[in-house]
Amino acid sequence: MAGQRAAQVGDGAQRLHRDGARAKGEEVIAAVGPALRTGDAGRELEGAPDDTPQIAKGNSPGSGRRSRLGRVSSTAAQRREALKAVLAEARGCTRCPELARTRSTVVFGSGNADAELMFVGEAPGRNEDLQGLPFVGQAGQLLDRLLGEIGLARSDVFINNVLNCRPPGNRDPQPAEIEHCQDFLFRKIELVQPSMIVTLGNFATKLLRQDTTGVMRLHGRPEVRVVGTRAVRLYPVFHPAAALYTPANVDVLREDFARIPELLALGAPEQPQAEAVEPEPPAAAEAEPEPSLQLGLF
Repeated sequence: MAGQRAAQVGDGAQRLHRDGARAKGEEVIAAVGPALRTGDAGRELEGAPDDTPQIAKGNSPGSGRRSRLGRVSSTAAQRREALKAVLAEARGCTRCPELARTRSTVVFGSGNADAELMFVGEAPGRNEDLQGLPFVGQAGQLLDRLLGEIGLARSDVFINNVLNCRPPGNRDPQPAEIEHCQDFLFRKIELVQPSMIVTLGNFATKLLRQDTTGVMRLHGRPEVRVVGTRAVRLYPVFHPAAALYTPANVDVLREDFARIPELLALGAPEQPQAEAVEPEPPAAAEAEPEPSLQLGLF
């Protein structure tokens, strides 16, 4: 299996399966990302937004075929529909009043909804907010080049962010905003079921590791972590936007990306066993209260 997946990484990129594509283009889930700025994660995006996560061609139930990083799954279509429901919920989210008031759109995620490889960035920038897709500016162009160098395309992976909405002025996400939005990220991870997550920059790395150690110390060091309910290979790397500010870091980022195919070839980590839930003993029958005690309830 590992050898098969390693061979798949070198194949030509497959296009996303589009169900009832609209006149303006294919259905995709829009992910978040802010524009270039100082700090850990400038964010970006590309293309026109749409609302449907995609499953790569040949990865539909019963097809018996795979995309390079997709899985054959009898439940892929059901998970895709569940992901669309989460998207609809996110679009109406007002947990962060400031972000809900100032956003143009919710940037939820894009790519293959049944991908083995997921990228998690920081938050949308101005372009992402306008277009509804993640990583579409200079940082997105760098991400595309790095994916191409290891034989992958956006249609092979799923890209999203810690926040679904652009922070005003591309400021850093605030702790309360991360807390409010993390449930959406964990639900996407549960539904996409990646075997590997690449965290782009500090915010994604710290959130998914539940630790304050920064990406400067952790980049290029894979580890198996349980994220939500799923064990994944977590692989921190520099955010592409941050790397663009320091040209030497582009080479570091490229070296870290070069390891992705071999890590994918290891396959999914062993999943944690669900804890057995012991049935509760039947409750003892309670004596019925006197009628007079009930009168005050009605």
